[in-house]
Amino acid sequence: GTGILLHSGAGRVQQCYLDYAPLVIRSDAAAAAVVQGNLFLGTSTIVLEARKWRAKLRALVITGNIFHSWGKANRTFLLDETHGSFDSVTDTVVENNEVTAIVGAAKKLGTRATLSTQMFPGTQSTAIDFSPALIFGSKVGIAEESVRCTMHAPAWATAVSSWVNTPSNVVNVWLAAPVPLTLPSGANIVCTVDQSTRSANAH
Repeated sequence: GTGILLHSGAGRVQQCYLDYAPLVIRSDAAAAAVVQGNLFLGTSTIVLEARKWRAKLRALVITGNIFHSWGKANRTFLLDETHGSFDSVTDTVVENNEVTAIVGAAKKLGTRATLSTQMFPGTQSTAIDFSPALIFGSKVGIAEESVRCTMHAPAWATAVSSWVNTPSNVVNVWLAAPVPLTLPSGANIVCTVDQSTRSANAH
């Protein structure tokens, strides 16, 4: 069954306890919703439902929730594209939700993510696939202007550039110079991305 349904995609769900029943949010480009401070127990999860083709998700904030599995791990978010598909995400924030260890092992998801990769001596480029950490697939992809990458290496520095082959959930990283062979541990690349575009400059 369904625990709570936001049939128009708008509303506030705060300080609720969903016990083995999902919160379902239907997409509506004109809606705005806040999901904050809730407990999702067991198989309860958040379902984002597309009600038409090329559905647009806008002004959705999901933060500060706890996903506590009991007996069976469940993904924090599920996409229901039975009656449509998601095309874009705007002014949406899904972050700072906490999970128990068993849920974390089953992949915690969000619209924002940070991943790192090691570049070995002699290499100059790499690619990081964010798909396992993001809610939406490559059709929505990563907002290219959101990508931030930094390089960490002992006693060595060079320029770092990055780009996304839109639409995609893969970030390509290029160094101005190869990692020196004198760095046996190589260089660590850390990238942060967001799937949501912004309609205003202010945060």
